[in-house]
Amino acid sequence: MPTFNARRARSFSAFTLVELLVVIAIIGILVALLLPAVQAAREAARRTQCLSNLKNIALAMQNFHSANNELPVGNYMQGNIGDIRDTFSGWTIEIMPYVEDNTMRALYDSNKNVRMEDAKHRTFRETLIPLYTCPSDFEQVLANPESGPAANASTGGGGRGDTANLVNYRTATYRANAGRTNGTTTWYLGEDLPANASAATPSPYGWRGPLHAVPLPNSTATGLLKKMHPEAFRHITDGTSKTLLLGESTNIYERRRTFWAYPSWGNYINSQVSIQNQILWGDYERCLASNPTGGVRPCQSAWFAGHPNGMNIAMCDGSGRFYTFDSDIRILAFMASIAGGENEGDVQ
Repeated sequence: MPTFNARRARSFSAFTLVELLVVIAIIGILVALLLPAVQAAREAARRTQCLSNLKNIALAMQNFHSANNELPVGNYMQGNIGDIRDTFSGWTIEIMPYVEDNTMRALYDSNKNVRMEDAKHRTFRETLIPLYTCPSDFEQVLANPESGPAANASTGGGGRGDTANLVNYRTATYRANAGRTNGTTTWYLGEDLPANASAATPSPYGWRGPLHAVPLPNSTATGLLKKMHPEAFRHITDGTSKTLLLGESTNIYERRRTFWAYPSWGNYINSQVSIQNQILWGDYERCLASNPTGGVRPCQSAWFAGHPNGMNIAMCDGSGRFYTFDSDIRILAFMASIAGGENEGDVQ
C-alpha cells in the first residue's frame, strides 16, 4: 500500500523548468509565425477599404460630370502664380454634394472676401474626412502647409512667424491627377505652361490631366492658364480606362502631405507625374536632396502610400487598381495625360 508521502508526490507532480521553457519557446515560435499572417490580413483589409474610398470618390466625380457635363476643376485660381490673393474651391470641395456631405460643403464660403485662413473656416479646414483618408496612411494630423497663403500664417494676431497660432489644416490621403510633366510645368499652378513657358521644352498641352488649375471668371490669369477649362470625358482621347484620375499621396514630411481643404495652392490636393523615381519616395526632403529635374516641383507634387511597395489608383472610368512602385515609371507617366497619345505597350 502506497505511503502518504508517495501519494502526495504523485498529487503535486508539475512541469520542470526545462519543460516550461520549451513550452514558452514553442508558443513564441507559433506567435512569430502567425503574426505576419495577421498583419498581412489586416493590411489587405486596409488596402481594400482604401481602394473602395478611391472608387467612391471617382463615382462622385462621374455623378458630378453627369450633372454638369464636365468634371470638377482640380483647383480654381484667381491669377497667375505670384498673383494669387484669394482662396477658392477645388475638387475636394466641389464633389461633397455628390458624396452626401452637404453639411460640410455648407461650412465653406466661396465668397472671394472670405479666405480659407479666416476663423470662419477653421472647423471646415480642421475636420477629418473619412472618405479622403486611407487606413494605411500615417496618422492624420493638423499641420501648417509649407507654401501658399497659409504658410506660416497666424490666427492669433501675431502675424507671420507666430508659430503658437499657425493656421493648420487636416491632412488627407488622396490627390487628383493634374497631368504629366517634363519636371517644370505645373498644371495645378500654371507654371511653364506650353503657350507661355520660359522652359526650353515645355510639356505639351495634351499632357494635362483630367483635373488641373482653372482660372475663375474675370481672373487676372494670362496666357494659357487664362484659357484652361474644366475637362469632360470627351476630352480624354487617351481613353478613360487608361487615364489616371486619382491616387494616394502622403509623405513623412508633414508640411508637404495632402491637405484636403487647401485648394488655393494646387499641389496640396493635386499631383502630377514626371519620369523620375524620386516622386515615389514619400520623403520630400530626401527628394529635394536628390536634385530632380525641375527642382522642387516634382517633390511637391509627388505620390506615395503606406502599403507595401505600391499605391491604389483610380482611373477615369471609375475602375481601380494597385500600382507597384517597382513598375516602370513611364507607365504611370503615360497614364497621367488625357491626350498625350502614349501607349503602355511602348514600355519595354
